[in-house]
This record gives sequence, C-alpha cells and structure tokens, in this order.
Amino acid sequence: MENSVCTARDGVLVCANEPLRSELAELVRARGFEAIVSVAPLQAIEALLHDGERICHALIASDLPQGWGHGLREFLADEYPHVRSALVSAG
Repeated sequence: MENSVCTARDGVLVCANEPLRSELAELVRARGFEAIVSVAPLQAIEALLHDGERICHALIASDLPQGWGHGLREFLADEYPHVRSALVSAG
C-alpha cells in the first residue's frame, strides 16, 4: 500500500475467509488504514456502493469459492478503476 495513493482516512477492502481475513485486517490497521472487511464478494460490492470513494486498495483471497476472487478483481477494474486490487493467498 503506497501512502502517496492512500491517506489515513482511506480504507482497504479485505475479502477473504478466516484466518486470512483477520490477518490481513490486522496488517491494514497496523499501517494506519481502516480495514473494511467482507466475508463474501456480495458484501464487498455492498461496501463499495457505500464507501467506494474512500476505498483505495482491495486485498482479495485467491481461493474464494467458484473463482469469485478473480471475478471481484475484474469487477473492481471495470467499475472502480481507482481501487488497486491484489489477489492474496495464505501460504
């Protein structure tokens, strides 16, 4: 996460299953950003609809069921191009 892109008031969307979700959220908070946590891609989209202007990055689990991680990343690229996203894995 680059501080030149994000400010302390900005949030980072975290979409993953446990325990990765908690670990990522903790890292995000340690860097001084708000962790906007979602369990499923639909919740992530709802968060974007509510706080999309504040979200600067998205950390998405690569192992979400049925390829949803890749789909969410493509959705972000198309609909929220200002949000930098990354697929992450626990391992």
